[in-house]
Amino acid sequence: MDRVDTRSPGNAGLTNAIAALEQAVQLRPGFTDAERVLGYGYLAADQPAKARDALRRALQQDPGDQNTTLMLAEALLRLGQFSDARTLLGPIVGRSTDTSVKERARDLLGRSATIQQQLQLRAEVASDAPTAPTAPAATAPAQQATPPANPPRPNFQPVFRKVESGETRSYGVFTDIECARGQVVLHVRVPGRTLLLRAERFDAIDFISYRSSTPGTISCGPRRPAEDIYVTWRADETTITSGVSQGIAVAVELLPDGFLPSR
Repeated sequence: MDRVDTRSPGNAGLTNAIAALEQAVQLRPGFTDAERVLGYGYLAADQPAKARDALRRALQQDPGDQNTTLMLAEALLRLGQFSDARTLLGPIVGRSTDTSVKERARDLLGRSATIQQQLQLRAEVASDAPTAPTAPAATAPAQQATPPANPPRPNFQPVFRKVESGETRSYGVFTDIECARGQVVLHVRVPGRTLLLRAERFDAIDFISYRSSTPGTISCGPRRPAEDIYVTWRADETTITSGVSQGIAVAVELLPDGFLPSR
């Protein structure tokens, strides 16, 4: 379910519907259908905490409703409550006889693992970052340790560069560009390690952005803030000043906020 900006005049209908449903629930506590639709509305309006509470009330009245359970699991994922979401999804995957419901549950389970991977990589990058100088405090750059558990999801699907024969595409966090005589080296944090990927010069790498905001300049030094990317590279280990380069950088694709990469 995509995020909806309820502040937009075109989405006033959703805001009005939510207000009407809230009133219906207040006037008639235990109105299961209203609670269920209200939870859906809150999800559409990107209000996962309110969606969670409404959907839990609906499930108390009808605990066997698998569609409501799936919506509740999505709300929990958006709030970063992964264990609670998986507790709901596991039984559906194991016992549901509805193929579409089972596939939606599997998709949500996969999404939970991907979100956790993103958060873990961000935490690793934050823990590796050098400590900012304490004085003068006003000039110290702001650091973001980890992203929100559920950033707004993009409302489009990027069309990524085709991976050619002999190439590998990896999801990671782009942390640094090391410049030395005759080459540049990209530092990309992936699960369990940092990829060092080299190129003879910047224009030998295809830089592509799918972000809604204009990306910063591509230049030597740390990336502030570090960015979620797909990096495409060709394996070719070579010893370099900073360690062992795992390959040759081919392309860097800057991912939009909230995008969940394929696992």
